[in-house]
Amino acid sequence: TNKIGAERTLFGGSMASFFCASFAFLWSSAFSPILLFITQIIYATGITSSETLKQQHFSDAQRATIGSIISFWGGVFSAFFYLFAGLLADTFSPQTSLLIILMCSLPTLFLYHRLYSHHQTV
Repeated sequence: TNKIGAERTLFGGSMASFFCASFAFLWSSAFSPILLFITQIIYATGITSSETLKQQHFSDAQRATIGSIISFWGGVFSAFFYLFAGLLADTFSPQTSLLIILMCSLPTLFLYHRLYSHHQTV
């Protein structure tokens, strides 16, 4: 991530992962599992980039607070999210529900990009 930069690695990897997953869900084929595997490789580099950005942009106290908030609200959100995903899959099809969920995740990419590009380093 040093040559490209953590922000570019995180944002570019997230976009690449989004498109790989989109193609895998839209055009199901024997190649789809490979595309989904690629998203997991990209996820691993994204986690490293995200942690690097957090260390660069936030103090220890801020990171601890952010971690606590994310942990709490992440658990609450997950409960509702899994219920919603199940209802979508029952109402439509698993493929359609995966695409809807994937489209709902797209705005978070831009929120992260906006957060890190406008936040001053501590």
